[in-house]
Amino acid sequence: MNYVKVYVNHRVNKDDELLYTIKPSDFADIKIGQLVEVPFLNSYILGIISGFSKEKVDYKVKNIQRILSGKLYNNLHFNLAKLISKDYFTPMNKTLMAFYPDLSKKIDQSDYFDIQDREDVEGKIKYYFASDKKRVNFYKKIINKYRKVIFIFPTLFRALQFASEINHQSPIYSSETKYFEKYKIIKDFYNQKSGILIGTRQAIYLQSKHNYLIVVDEYNHIGHINDQLPNYTSEYLAHQLRKFGIDIFLFTHAPTISSMNYTWNYLVNNNPQLLIKNYSKTEELTYFLENIVSENIKTLIYNPIYQSRAYLCLDCQEYLKCENCAQNLTGIKQNSQIYCRNCHLDLVENICNIC
Repeated sequence: MNYVKVYVNHRVNKDDELLYTIKPSDFADIKIGQLVEVPFLNSYILGIISGFSKEKVDYKVKNIQRILSGKLYNNLHFNLAKLISKDYFTPMNKTLMAFYPDLSKKIDQSDYFDIQDREDVEGKIKYYFASDKKRVNFYKKIINKYRKVIFIFPTLFRALQFASEINHQSPIYSSETKYFEKYKIIKDFYNQKSGILIGTRQAIYLQSKHNYLIVVDEYNHIGHINDQLPNYTSEYLAHQLRKFGIDIFLFTHAPTISSMNYTWNYLVNNNPQLLIKNYSKTEELTYFLENIVSENIKTLIYNPIYQSRAYLCLDCQEYLKCENCAQNLTGIKQNSQIYCRNCHLDLVENICNIC
């Protein structure tokens, strides 16, 4: 008997697909990559069709309840999910569901569309170093040169700023976008021959059947690091997407070690000399900087631990630590509340908990 293999949106004990049967009325419409609603325990949950099977089983297999979409997941999505799942120890079902979070279960059948599989062709990736002003000006040139572009920003604020700068009226694709708007954005971007899409980190998963460019703004910003399952960085995804013929530009004002083997494009008047150095002692850093200044060298100094901010108590000269996980407190909210980025626990009254 033919079965359908489905990744379900539930915390199952293993990472394998579950088997379901197909109603005779759905035979002609079933495709790999569709969203479906399936029975699970005493309820109905969301699932993604990942394949078909003829294996024999000694238990009763339930029917798929209903089809919810066209083919929204193609070979790129499944290959990407396997890489993320392997490298970041994340279940396949959670990884796949994260590509299109919060999609509606009430998509009208007349709005169904299929995302076709992509060829395994090498795209190109470019790294750019630039200040904010020069970067925005360069983005405007990109819009004039390329017919179809996704601009991905680390925060919604930066995305809205850029949208205002170029007078972009369409909705921003982010976690705050309403679910019915998300589906429309996904469908329109896939089908239209030209257009600009502005979004935050999750927009990197969107695709088009036409040639398009992905621009990742401030790619090593903490906003491009997903701290929930699946864990990933936008830079990591960019290198995987390139394998499917997608061109990607990565912009920053502070390069990372992972990018040092690539040619850098400098959007500045004078290309600086790039130096990488680990700084363990303040005296060493001071001596190093004094030599650079005295020799009048145009230098871009990269500190590999620039994101490892911590707060020091001036009374006891100890770093503030989380009472729950004992890690240094490195986060600060808009209301100046210090908190732990690891377990999200606030520091009570912002007062040192050591002295």
